Amino acid sequence: MIGKRTRRPRRTAPADPAAPITVVVVGDRDGEHAGLAADGRIVVTGVVNTAAAAVALLDQHDPDVVILDAALPDGSGLDLARAVRASRRAMGIVILSAHDGDDIILAALDTGASALVVAHGPPGSLASAVRHAAANPHSFAADGLAAAVSRSLER
Repeated sequence: MIGKRTRRPRRTAPADPAAPITVVVVGDRDGEHAGLAADGRIVVTGVVNTAAAAVALLDQHDPDVVILDAALPDGSGLDLARAVRASRRAMGIVILSAHDGDDIILAALDTGASALVVAHGPPGSLASAVRHAAANPHSFAADGLAAAVSRSLER
């Protein structure tokens, strides 16, 4: 279970749009987060590869946004996203997936995540998702979302 924060409540949107966005990355298999450094506003404060290590890192850094790989060596990033959303309502959550398609889009939406990004997608897509998640943690963004929802309603 993800520990509850003991610090002051986080604001829903940054008061200063130029303020840094702190990020913790969980499950960085190919260094996907490396491009975030080019966005001068995003600061990666920690990187771990397992769900078990994520709990302590989130408690230690209390980031604005967490990037979770959908497939972690010790569990599901989607399950971890649900736990994070339940205990940290204002934290932005970005799911990073090696796969695209309706199933992963709808599964990520169901977790309460803020965004889904396909690994090795267009340049800048991860940074864009992080900025969205920081400003709108309860609004989901993903390429192909409207089409995926439409197809799911047709079934």
